[in-house]
Amino acid sequence: MRRIFRENLRAYLREFPDWDIFAFWAEDTCDPYYCSCPDCAQMSLPDWYMLLVNEAAEVLAEELPHAHLEFIGYHGTRDVPTRKWHLFENGQRMLFNFCGGYSRDIYHPLATGTGGNAEVYAMYRNWLGYLQEIGFQGQRLLMEYYNLCEWPNQGPRGRALLWPLEVIREDTQAYLQDGWDGVSDWFCQQRQCFPSPFYVWAWLQFYTDPTITVEVLKDTFYSSYFGSVGEPVREYMDALENAMHARTSAENLEQVRALAAKLEAIPDPEDTQVVPRLRTLRIHHEYCVLLKEVFLAFIGGDAAQWNALEQPFRDFFEVRHREELASELVGYPPN
Repeated sequence: MRRIFRENLRAYLREFPDWDIFAFWAEDTCDPYYCSCPDCAQMSLPDWYMLLVNEAAEVLAEELPHAHLEFIGYHGTRDVPTRKWHLFENGQRMLFNFCGGYSRDIYHPLATGTGGNAEVYAMYRNWLGYLQEIGFQGQRLLMEYYNLCEWPNQGPRGRALLWPLEVIREDTQAYLQDGWDGVSDWFCQQRQCFPSPFYVWAWLQFYTDPTITVEVLKDTFYSSYFGSVGEPVREYMDALENAMHARTSAENLEQVRALAAKLEAIPDPEDTQVVPRLRTLRIHHEYCVLLKEVFLAFIGGDAAQWNALEQPFRDFFEVRHREELASELVGYPPN
């Protein structure tokens, strides 16, 4: 199996050599084994994966000496291997990506141990310790899931990209203190400026200055990006965050809908560049209402309503608002 794997990987890299970072991820499934021989069958999934990580790193170094290999702690590989593996070149040209947070409690910092955080935090600390024990000399990246903000994941607030910035701030402080080389989030890249660039921009500010507060960032951003209407936009966004964060119910849905009046009451901006930005906020509000409707149908077991909303949800960006959002939502990968 290892010989076939090396031959296939080498052929692939020769056909597709344009890699700076080659992401070698285990399959996104509970049973990703490709070999059932006696030796492989006796290995734990993390150990089996690390065996192939070393094989892949060696082939990559031979074929693309400039490239780095990325391996991942995800699903079955969130647990550390049982063996202390000596990584190829001590992992100098490797990037470890811990993606354990999809089952965590997004509403509280990871280190608090609330909800699913206890299990994920234990995995997090185990990987930090393991990498230190084996003398890992590569880089470490932590991938978060802040857009999965309401059980059972992919709930209204998260899908509307209204991230929990206070939690992100505390998490980032802890990650920097633990020596991570970078942080990232699983979210649609083409929607990073929807409803505005504030949330992505704020996270970058936390990474640069983890002591800065959310309110200070709001003071800077809204007046700069929305000009003369920055303050009423900020008030609207604060109200929207609170409504989207609240538990979904029929009353909560009406609360979100009612915010349209607050949005429409914002006066015309002095700067014409702000006009399309306000239009994007209106489209985003429409999307928030749709998300709450979908989630309400889900938690209420209303299959007919759920099915009726599926197409509007699928068409929202690519069909219904494609032309209006062309300047805010870039294609992926970017040209």
